This record gives sequence, structure tokens and C-alpha cells, in this order.
Amino acid sequence: MSAHPESLFHVEFGAVQPSRGDNLCKVSAYNACSKLRDLRDGSATTFDFTRKQNEHEGGCIMLPDGASPELQEPEKLWNAAQTAETRRDGQPARLIEFSIPRQIPPEDRLDFARSVTRPWVEHDGAAAQIDLHCPLASDGQEQPHAHVILSRRALNEDGFAKKKLPNDPWTQNRGRDMRAAVSSRMNQWLEQHEISTRVDHRSHKERGDDTPPEPNVSRRAVEAWKNAPDDAEVFPEIIAQRDTRLALRAESHELTAAESEISDIRYELGSRAPGMRNRRRKPRLDPARLPKVGGQIVDVSHDDKSAVITLKSGSEIRVRPERMIIRGRADDRAIAALADQARQQGWQHVELTGDQRFRERLAAALELRGIEHDHDKQPSQTAHKAAVLHSPEHLKKVRARDAEKLSPAPEFVPPWERKRRREMGRP
Repeated sequence: MSAHPESLFHVEFGAVQPSRGDNLCKVSAYNACSKLRDLRDGSATTFDFTRKQNEHEGGCIMLPDGASPELQEPEKLWNAAQTAETRRDGQPARLIEFSIPRQIPPEDRLDFARSVTRPWVEHDGAAAQIDLHCPLASDGQEQPHAHVILSRRALNEDGFAKKKLPNDPWTQNRGRDMRAAVSSRMNQWLEQHEISTRVDHRSHKERGDDTPPEPNVSRRAVEAWKNAPDDAEVFPEIIAQRDTRLALRAESHELTAAESEISDIRYELGSRAPGMRNRRRKPRLDPARLPKVGGQIVDVSHDDKSAVITLKSGSEIRVRPERMIIRGRADDRAIAALADQARQQGWQHVELTGDQRFRERLAAALELRGIEHDHDKQPSQTAHKAAVLHSPEHLKKVRARDAEKLSPAPEFVPPWERKRRREMGRP
């Protein structure tokens, strides 16, 4: 129901390691395609990558609250980070590289990268440098991605902290937890900006995708193919197989979706499925009448033929023009949500399905909403009471009563003050 086209997900974690010859200022200059000086020694070594300016698509520095504005300059920021690292085998910064879905417009890519990076800055207190690159991919299209330099120490008004930030979040579950967090941030941004694509950090095997993954190709082989396509040996074969692999994956996804839909239809058509059928001759589903997220409703998704309303309890209300059912726990809240949706869609007469207890409780909820049903027995007092307690009118009264309880208490006035006010003619 909420399926979206899937974009490439790539994220890679690394570190600046001076013990193997890395220099943080050099990495910063390379990512930003700019010029930076390492000011730690008297010679002030300069790293100049301005010749690569045409590869740079934009970037920014992100600092936590309270940090000195002067550190917005990469040269001052990363020299300070290197100075704070006293161990010879220490790592002054992390390196993160992640892909940016092609569906994101160029003008929004930096905001996307900032949203992925923001928790590390605002929650952990790290300083970050973001740089966007967009070379051509092997299929001839853009390959937008972000390079992030993240300080290993928190930054505050006094400079970098003496103690490094915890390493556990990055190493737990072999980095899979952090990959999942990055994927979640990406999908949250895509959903908020109504871009119809999503990413998935899981492997093909974890997703149940039997399509063989594309073999890894070294950076050297890719560069060789770009410089001399006719002379490359390995890469052209992989490109030739790419269309076949993508077609196989698409067919596999279609087959899985069809099997899932058949399973749902079989369940819905069963007389034991808790729900109801619309007796109107030509029913229609009106997406505008679907509920908004809030209260017991945590998600609403729909297409041209059906909708899914997800409740806090984990139960789902499956809505079709001619049928509504509950998948999961059919408790009183789910029954109330089902009856509410029948009223919203304009259903007037329904046929109930499910066991005796469910039909009785649903009948009571429908009667409160003025919807006729085929249940031949009068709902019990217990069923009627449950329907009333979960009706919109009753819940509205409860919320109003709770709001009154939370209102500020009246001012306490001592007896002598009340007497004085009476004498002065004040209330």
C-alpha cells in the first residue's frame, strides 16, 4: 500500500588516521575543492585542490549551539580539531559518505544532506563539514552524493572537549544500526517533502530479494572504463548484465506484490474476516474522506483502489470501495475506527462478517452512527457500553474534562486579604 520506487542506498563510514599519513586539513580541502593550510607547524603546509572546483556542487559547516562563530571557517575548525588530538594514533574526525536520491532536485540536495547530518551535530555536539559532489555514473546519469567530516569530540564555547564522543553507536551490530539510522533520516526527509522514492539499508537477502547483487568493482576499474571504455575488461560485462538484473528484480517485486494482494483478497472474502461489506450497488472510495494522522491513528496510506489505516495498537483497517476489514487485533478501539470510517465514506447499510462477539460489538458501534446492518440480534448492554465509551462524542467530552482538570488552580487568597478586599469594595 505504501510502496514507493526504491533509490540506491549507499553509506560508508571511515576515519581520518594520522598514523597512516592522513591529514584532516587535506581531507577538508579535497572534499571542498578548496585551499587550506595546516597551521600546526611553523611551515604552514598548504593543500590546494581549487583545480577541482567544477566537481563541487555546494556545502556548508554545521556547528552545535554555543560554538564560536569563528569556527565556521574550515581552516580554523579543523586545525583546532587536530590540535585537540594529542595521541599519535588518534583519530580527529570521522568520514561519512552517503548517496543522494536522483529524484531530489539539485537545489534541495544540501538541505537533504543537512537533515541526515543534523542529529550528530545537535544531539552529539559534533562539528561537521558537508560537501556535495555529482559526477556521472556508469549509466551516464548524475550520481549525487555527500561527503561529511565529523569531529570525534564535542564542540562548545570553550573549544573541543577533552574526551571523545562515544564510539558504541558507530560499532554496534557491525555498523548496521547506524546504517539503519541514516536510512530512517533519509526516508523521513523524503516523506516530508513528498518525494515518491524511498531507500532501504537492508541487504537483498534481508529483504527477501533473490536477485543477485551487482558485483563490486574497484574505483580503479571504474576510472579505467571512463578514460578508455573500449579497453576496459571487467566493467563492460557488468554494465551489459545490469538491464537483465533490473528487469529480473522488477518482475520479482511484481510477483511478490501480486501474491500479497491475492492473499489479502482471499482473507477479505472469507466470511470469518472481522469487517463489513457495503450493500451499495456501485460503491466508491473517496480518499478525501480518509482520516488524518493523530490520536489512535499513526499512518494512513492509499492508492486508487484501497487504503490502509494503521492504529497505535498495530491493527490495520483495510478499506476498499465494497469492503472494510480489520487486520490484527479487533479490539473496541479498532471497531470504533472501523465504524467511523464507514460513516466517513457515507455507507448506509452494511453486511457484517466475523465471529458472533465481533458482529455484536460492531453492530452497537454502527447503530450509534446511524448505519443500518444485518445483525439480527439486539446488542448486549456490554457491547452498547463499549461502543459509547469509544464513540467520538464521548471521547470529545473526556478530552474537555481532562483539559478542565489541567487548567490553572484559582488564586489562593488568605482570610485577612479577603476581608481587606471586601472593605475596599474589591472582589
